[in-house]
Amino acid sequence: VSQGDLDLDAMADRLEETNPQLAATLKSLSNFTAQGMAADAIVEVEQLLDQYNSELAVAKQQKDAGQKEYDQKYAEWSEADKKLRNAKKQLDQAEKELKAAEKQLADFKEKIESSGDQLQYSTTEANTKYMTAQATLALRSTQYQNIKAIIEQAEKTYSESSELINAKIGVAKTEYNKGENLLKNINDGVGWNVYTRKDSPGYSGYGSAAENMVRLAYIFPTFFFIVSTMMCLTTMTRMVEEERTQLGTLKALGYSNKMISAKYMIYAALASFIGVVLGIFLGFIGIPLAICGAWGIMYELPSVEITFYAIYIILGIIISMGSTIFAAFWACKNELATVPAVLMRPKAPKAGRRVFLENIDSIWSKLSFTSKVTVRNLFRNKKRFIVTIAGIAGCTALLLASFGLKDSIGGVIDNQYAKDKGVAQYDLQVVLAEGQTSYNNSSVVNAVNSVEGIDSSMLGFLKVCKGYSDRSEDELEVDVLVLENPAGLHNFIDLRYNGKDVPLTDEGAVITKKFAEKTDTKIGDTVKVSWTEGSRVVEYEVVVTGIADNYTFHYVYMTPYYYSTVTRAELSYNYLFCKVADDITSEQKAHIEKTVNDMKDVNGSVFTTVVIDNFNNIVNTLNLVIMMFIIAAMGLAMVVLYNLNNINVNERIRELATLKVLGFYNGEVSAYIYRENIFLTAIGIALGLLLGIPLNIVVVGIVDIDTLTFSTKLEPLSFLFSVLLTALFAIIVNVLMHFKLKKISMVESLKSVE
Repeated sequence: VSQGDLDLDAMADRLEETNPQLAATLKSLSNFTAQGMAADAIVEVEQLLDQYNSELAVAKQQKDAGQKEYDQKYAEWSEADKKLRNAKKQLDQAEKELKAAEKQLADFKEKIESSGDQLQYSTTEANTKYMTAQATLALRSTQYQNIKAIIEQAEKTYSESSELINAKIGVAKTEYNKGENLLKNINDGVGWNVYTRKDSPGYSGYGSAAENMVRLAYIFPTFFFIVSTMMCLTTMTRMVEEERTQLGTLKALGYSNKMISAKYMIYAALASFIGVVLGIFLGFIGIPLAICGAWGIMYELPSVEITFYAIYIILGIIISMGSTIFAAFWACKNELATVPAVLMRPKAPKAGRRVFLENIDSIWSKLSFTSKVTVRNLFRNKKRFIVTIAGIAGCTALLLASFGLKDSIGGVIDNQYAKDKGVAQYDLQVVLAEGQTSYNNSSVVNAVNSVEGIDSSMLGFLKVCKGYSDRSEDELEVDVLVLENPAGLHNFIDLRYNGKDVPLTDEGAVITKKFAEKTDTKIGDTVKVSWTEGSRVVEYEVVVTGIADNYTFHYVYMTPYYYSTVTRAELSYNYLFCKVADDITSEQKAHIEKTVNDMKDVNGSVFTTVVIDNFNNIVNTLNLVIMMFIIAAMGLAMVVLYNLNNINVNERIRELATLKVLGFYNGEVSAYIYRENIFLTAIGIALGLLLGIPLNIVVVGIVDIDTLTFSTKLEPLSFLFSVLLTALFAIIVNVLMHFKLKKISMVESLKSVE
């Protein structure tokens, strides 16, 4: 089976203007093929051909009926014209008779004058004939006026009928020609393309998106689990330390270490089980519905079927509950190693030690007393110091990676189509019905250029083909693009690599960066391109003389000379790339598009703004998924900061009560804790930003798509938002801690030993 040059999507775009209904149907058929329903698609196309053959027959009947009506009206007019001519002949005869009567009257008058004897008789006879002649003349005049009115009415009726008939004939001819062109386009342009499901654009596109989500599922949840496990360990350790007295009492009463540990392990298991149940419903119902709802904009999906995967549930239970139970076991094991008498007393605070800053006298001597206390407190509990910084750094890194992924996806369109800085500088692509050999001698080019709003244009040749190399197993869909005037190429396509211009010469081709990476190609190497011509596949070897940045799809740029040299074929341009005025309105764009599409030598046209809008719709759906990660990272940051601050306050409750006894106000006690939190938050944010940069590169690499090039450059706003959100949560936690510090009872805290 031979494979045609055009698929159903391309045919639908080609027929968008000539027959929107057929175009929409072909697009839906494309979805059938995307779902492996090729047989249904074939049946549907055959039904469409039968339908439009029927419509063509109807159009022919309408044309024949209009022609018949036209012939009938023409016959009526001919009959009226014949009657008019006969009436004119009768009128001429009456005029001749009238003149003869007048002549006879004159003769009678002469006879009357010359013959007085017959005066009375002659006068009477003459009067009689004269009156007869006048009556005949009046009758002929009336007949003449009636016939003239009939002729005028007939001419008016003929004129009106002629206009109506001509209009009907014109409509019939238009429908007839449209039907013939439609059948010609279908017969000439559509071949049966045989694909596997993986070759179908819809199937492969959805598959790539699903694979990217799977890859994201390996990164973000893993990171969340690491940070959450650290928090569980810290939380369970705090809980066990807070109940040291109860542990000591139970141990003194004779309970074994296993029984005491079991109490806290069961508590940890129950708490984590509740979290697992909530997570299962959120993970298997809430998040999938949100993602499928977002993807429903891009793909025609069936109704979502909620499925619970046992393997994922088991893994979630093992990891979540296992880490929490282990944290409880480890905390109890460390505490229960102490004798009951020591356990029943509050844990003594760690002794202060010299810190490394004390060895740097130039810095240490300039610190205030409160600053020195803060530094010593920070390094007194190294475990809490490390866990706090790691938790804040992890949350900041997740935020930065999420914002960076949003920047990478959203930046594709700006890098490709933005005015003065994008790769594609043209505004409108026009698909020509027939190939053109020269810009100056092309009537369709002149017609398009004459449309108000079109500033400049250039003919181009675009061919969709397969691209590959001997150095790689990847086979990609690439577009071979040849513009007629390489000297003016930069006005329509800006070929650059890392900000530097890339020349297009007659010695070889320029390929795009992603295509070069996928085929392991460098400058000086060769790549191969192939496409179908008739029933055979042709393959050409192309020398690469340059590599250019590009962000959507893959291109092989050639000069007309090099293309003809490689293919040994005469170049026929099938595209016209146009630029429009910068201040053009949307209404003017719509007028340009309609005017151009109505041209008989044009198959269709599309503004780059349409491509941008379609891609933005896709970006918006992906942003919904990314926002879920951002919200999750924000929630985790809030939990981490609050939990660590709460642990810090509970561990130092007697110390803080002592400060109150010594006369510290509530604000001063809060500031005592705030300084440490601010310092730890600042260090955690700084490390998180450093960690977020490589994490963003890894995430962008994981979600990589063959046809798109994502930039790994992080925007300044991404850094700013990550810092501000983490700092905001730190401020909120500090405010919450302030109310808790105000409620510390000095007597109760200090007398807890007794």
